[in-house]
Amino acid sequence: MQSIGMPLLNDRFYPVLQPKGPDNFANPLKLLAQRLQFIDPITQQSNDWRCDELNFN
Repeated sequence: MQSIGMPLLNDRFYPVLQPKGPDNFANPLKLLAQRLQFIDPITQQSNDWRCDELNFN
């Protein structure tokens, strides 16, 4: 994401490793994604969310 100019906001590990500290839930990670697909490791339920239109304005 960094290479295309859309880094993960509030990421403590990338692109520069930040000092270890407590999680800050007031500033969660912000990821821009068109699709999110995964299998829940507990329920084994398949999840698939899509956004057909992205609006950056």
